[in-house]
Amino acid sequence: MQQEPYKRIDQRTLELVISAHESYLQNTGGRRANLARFDLTRLDLSQRDLSGADLSGARLHFASLDGTILRDADLFGADLRVANLTSADLSRADLRGACLRGAKLSGAKLQGADLRAGLLATFDENGDAQYTNTVVDLASATAHHANLSEARLEGAALLKADFTDSVLRKTSLRNCDLRDIKLVGADLEGADLAHADASGADFRGAVLTDVNWEHTLVAGSDLRGAAIDPAAANQVDFSDTSLPQNAEAAGVILSKVLSDHKLWTTSGGSGGAQARFSDLDFAGQDFSDQDLSAAKLDSCALVGADFRNAGLAMADLSMTNCSGGDFRNADMRGANLQRSIFLNADMRGARLEPLTVNGPAHQKWPANLENAKFSRAMLQGANLSQAKLAGASFAGANLQDADLSDCDLRGVDFSGAKLIGTNFQGAVTTGAMGLE
Repeated sequence: MQQEPYKRIDQRTLELVISAHESYLQNTGGRRANLARFDLTRLDLSQRDLSGADLSGARLHFASLDGTILRDADLFGADLRVANLTSADLSRADLRGACLRGAKLSGAKLQGADLRAGLLATFDENGDAQYTNTVVDLASATAHHANLSEARLEGAALLKADFTDSVLRKTSLRNCDLRDIKLVGADLEGADLAHADASGADFRGAVLTDVNWEHTLVAGSDLRGAAIDPAAANQVDFSDTSLPQNAEAAGVILSKVLSDHKLWTTSGGSGGAQARFSDLDFAGQDFSDQDLSAAKLDSCALVGADFRNAGLAMADLSMTNCSGGDFRNADMRGANLQRSIFLNADMRGARLEPLTVNGPAHQKWPANLENAKFSRAMLQGANLSQAKLAGASFAGANLQDADLSDCDLRGVDFSGAKLIGTNFQGAVTTGAMGLE
C-alpha cells in the first residue's frame, strides 16, 4: 500500500465544491465537501461556509480562509502553514496533528476546538505504514483577540506565538511548549498550564486566576500587571520572573512622593515632582482622597487598594492589576487604563468621561479602557461616556444606570452583565457580545 498523493484542484472547481457544500448545509441539494488530502495551496476559501466539511490531511499552505466558517470541520493533520484564518470560525473543529506554524488567527473563534496531537501515518517505499504522534504546531502563529475558550491544546508547540488580548478561559495547555509566547492582556482564567514550559513568556496584564501551575516552568517570564492568585506561589517558583516590586522594599517614601506630586500639580509642573510608581506593588494601600492626577501607575499591583474619591485624572494605570480595589467616586477622567485589570473592583460612581483640557480649543481627552478587564466589577452609576472601550470585558459586571453613551464598544464582552438602565446612546457596538 502506498500513501495516496495529494490531489490538485483549481480555484474554479473549488468554487463548485464549496457551493455544493453550502447547498448541502441549507438542505437544498448539493453534497458535503470532501477535500481530504487535496492540495489547496494558495487557493481562496475566504468568507464561505464549510461547516462540517472534510479537509483532513489537506494542504492549505498560504490558503485564504479569512472569515471562513469551519465549525465542526475535520482538519485532522491538515497543513495550514502561513494560512490566513483571520476571523475564521473553527469552533469545535478537529485540528489534531495539524500544522499551523506562522498562521494568521487574529479574531478567530476556536472555542472547544481539538488541537491535541494526532497519530499520522507515513509510508515507506515498500508501502509499510509508520505512525507518528504529531503535536499541533502553532509556532510563530499570530492570534490577537482570538477565542480559544475550552479548547484542548495538550502538548502543542506554541513557541514564539503571539496571543495578545486573546481569550483562553478553561483552555488546556498541559505539556505545551510556551517558550517566548506573547500572552499580553490575555484572559487565561481557569486555564491548565500543568507541566508546560512557559520560560520567557510575556504575561503582562494577563488574567491568570484559577490557573493550574503544577510543575510549570516560568523562568524569565514577565508577569508585571498580571492577575495571579496568591496560592499560585505554592505550585510554581516565581523567583526568576519579572513582577512588581514591593514599594517599601524599593525604598519608596510614600508620604514624600505624594507631597512632591501635590506641589507638582498645583504649580503646573514648576515645583515638586511627578509621582512615578511604575512596576511597584501597593497591594492594600490607602490612597483615598489623594490627588494623583497624571501620576504614573503603569504595570503596578494595586490589588485591594483604596482609591475612594481619589483624583486620577489623566493618570496612567495601563497594564495594572487593580483587582478588588475600591475606586468609588474616583475622578478618572482621561485616564489610561489600557489592558488594566479590575476584577471584582468597586467602581460605583467613578468618573471616566473625557477631561476637557484648558486652552483655546477646549480639547476633550477621553479615557482609554481598551482591552481592560472589568469582570464582576461594580460600576453602578459610573460615567464612561465617550470612553475608548474596544476589546474590553465587562463579563458579569454590574453596569446598572452607567453611562456608556458615545463609547467605542467594538468587540466588548458584556456576557452576564447587568445592564438595567445603562445608557448606550450613540455607542458603536459592532461585534459586542451579550447585548442581545
